[in-house]
Amino acid sequence: MNFIKDELQEKINNKIQEIEIKEINGISVVCARVRCGEAQNKTSVKHWYAYQERSGSVASWCLD
Repeated sequence: MNFIKDELQEKINNKIQEIEIKEINGISVVCARVRCGEAQNKTSVKHWYAYQERSGSVASWCLD
């Protein structure tokens, strides 16, 4: 799980407010809620990703 959080910090240059991870049939579906706006706390946007471990490597997809 730390790998996913670290990768999302690199992909998303904004402040991540919350990360939800659900495992479905060997695929981790991730929702990252990101703060936006001038005050960084008035609104947020969701970013969706999927991760799957494959024979020693991890494949990822952006679901936006």
